[in-house]
Amino acid sequence: MRTETDLKDFIRQLRAFTTPITVYGSNGARMLDMAIDEDPAVMYYIEGMRAEGGFGWVRYHFTYRNTDVPANALLTVSSESEAQDALADAITTFKRRLIMVTRRGVDFGRVYNDFSIAYQGFYSNLVDMRFGAASIDSYGLVIADFTFSYRLGKVMLSMMSRDVEEELKRVARTIFTPSMTPEVKAYVAHNYLARTVEYWLKEEANPIESSCMQSAYGALVKKKCVCQGFAEAYKRLLDTQGIRCFVIIGKVKGDSVGHAWNAITFDGREYFHVDVTWDSKSTGRVSDTYFGLSDTEMVKTRLWTRRPECICSGKTNILSIIKSQILSNKRTLISQGVKEEYLVV
Repeated sequence: MRTETDLKDFIRQLRAFTTPITVYGSNGARMLDMAIDEDPAVMYYIEGMRAEGGFGWVRYHFTYRNTDVPANALLTVSSESEAQDALADAITTFKRRLIMVTRRGVDFGRVYNDFSIAYQGFYSNLVDMRFGAASIDSYGLVIADFTFSYRLGKVMLSMMSRDVEEELKRVARTIFTPSMTPEVKAYVAHNYLARTVEYWLKEEANPIESSCMQSAYGALVKKKCVCQGFAEAYKRLLDTQGIRCFVIIGKVKGDSVGHAWNAITFDGREYFHVDVTWDSKSTGRVSDTYFGLSDTEMVKTRLWTRRPECICSGKTNILSIIKSQILSNKRTLISQGVKEEYLVV
């Protein structure tokens, strides 16, 4: 007796460009629609389909397209802010292509324009960004294909990407332990960057220097960067620990030059501002003044476009909680190899 085909298995076969795919069970006729509801991005690969069936089974015959595009170049998004974050992540990791799929009302033209304005000057390595969009009306989907051109060559970009990944692994092994809470990890990562990375003050720079200093490569590998490098490196470090972190692009009040910092969350509901740059040793001392701030506190010195899904309410004094956790576990953390200087400021 045949068992019912599992939806996850059906999607796996679609992702593997399998044809035909035979579906057993009562959901046979609905399986493709269910798969697209679960994983809209699979439609990017499906060019055509015909189905045949009998009692208790349906056999789908697919024609596939774009099979040379890897799954990691394809992303499903549900909002314009999520799409902007995906663009920032792609450029930060030197991707040359990103395809985004949505089944909601995401205006990719507006995403492109808003991103170009908000992030102008923060990605000096990016020479050109282009996109095209297509609709699949029968499923209510929009697919946007972004391509990126960089000032640095492919060989150097590959080298930089490799060096960043290796340094992320090394640093993560050095500053994080399994016994740390996510909150303490976020604090330790902040202190590590504030103590080990120098703010880059050089006014005149060649294109290669600018590309390095405005990226995680500058912070993690060269140990010297501007605010964008601090923010990107902080996000990349927290990414290794599964901690949700955004890069925020805005300005310091009274300054025409852009500024970058982060917002982090531990529960997906309450967020906290973190500005490693302004807490770094370049200010004359390392501090945690700009760790865990609320929107109300941050707006005293900053301007930025607020997101409805990223509210720093200030309900929780996260810094007090973290310091209490460190105080209770400090000896254990030090015995596990964590430097005391990353646990205090």
